[in-house]
Amino acid sequence: MNVTRLVLNKNSLQTLVVDMREYPHRIVSWERAFTQVYKGRVEVLASYEAVVASAGVALELPAVVKLRRQIPKVRNKGLRFNPANV
Repeated sequence: MNVTRLVLNKNSLQTLVVDMREYPHRIVSWERAFTQVYKGRVEVLASYEAVVASAGVALELPAVVKLRRQIPKVRNKGLRFNPANV
């Protein structure tokens, strides 16, 4: 297997996570995205040219991943008015 290796600073690579409707959800490190791909929680839409290689397999780093299930957004309830906050 002929794998072209691109030398990049892997610390600077980040991954865009989009929801099921493909709206941006958040930006995470490539390590976290790689873990989520391995666990089957997301699917890869686009990849960097850089690869992570082990003895038997070489995998591309994910650039954009899509969630497989909807995650509810956390609502900020705001500031509660009480004597301590006033």
